[in-house]
Amino acid sequence: MAYQCYPDKWSSVQLTAIEFAGKTIQKLADKWLTTPEGQEVPNFRWLETQYQILFAHMVFIYKNKVFAVYVDLDGAMPVAHANRLREAAERWDLVPCVFSGQISGQFNPWGLWHLVTQRPVDPRRMADDTPSEMSEWERRALSIDIAVGVLKEKGYEIDSFCTIPEIDPQVVFKDREGRICWCLVREWIGDDPAAPSADDFRTFANDRPPMFLRDGYFIGVSIASQEPIVRNRAGEIIPLDQRFKAHDYPLHRSVMMSVEPYGPTLIHRRSRLPPGAKTGYDPV
Repeated sequence: MAYQCYPDKWSSVQLTAIEFAGKTIQKLADKWLTTPEGQEVPNFRWLETQYQILFAHMVFIYKNKVFAVYVDLDGAMPVAHANRLREAAERWDLVPCVFSGQISGQFNPWGLWHLVTQRPVDPRRMADDTPSEMSEWERRALSIDIAVGVLKEKGYEIDSFCTIPEIDPQVVFKDREGRICWCLVREWIGDDPAAPSADDFRTFANDRPPMFLRDGYFIGVSIASQEPIVRNRAGEIIPLDQRFKAHDYPLHRSVMMSVEPYGPTLIHRRSRLPPGAKTGYDPV
């Protein structure tokens, strides 16, 4: 996928800077981060470019490393944003990057600088082919990407989404009548008998007034590795005839995955609030 911009939520100045950063990274990736012929999973690909990740403007993966990029051309990155990116990087094994001009007189053609060390970031020198497990955030981002595709295929218009695991709902969209709806997304590995289902969330909106007023849906996504050899967390090879029944093994970055979405399933029908109830947006 090529780098894409979604301008509706950004000023022209912000959009220009972010678009410049994305195109710069894409141009150098096309030149230097190539994929060997016959390899099914590209070495370089964008994970997020729609500015809804909360801790960075864009995220890309190269081999076994994930780079989270905050665009700061004028050197005025707020402390709160820096802390958010640093915490996300520590928690989800990301390389925290700032896209900027020269830092301390140094030049980097990528325009990427490590948030903590302020050293230039070159993906070619940081990533290799060593297996690296996907983080909880990456699995959630993948499942949301699948869910968004399912909703679009049904003719729904995506309004927003969020990949932070603790934030619900994951997707807000408009149905065919133009009504705002929400969707919970959950993922699991393989054929997990403990996988969440729509029935687990039938009462989800009951104590959440803003959601109570809207139709709510659930989409589940089963993810399985298509690596030639899959090992469980004890290092034992999972036989091929048990591959799709297995559910306790690490999913690695930059390998082929099979995904199976379930839904969308209606879990809440929009209802009126009881008299005197507040939506959560009303003044106290």
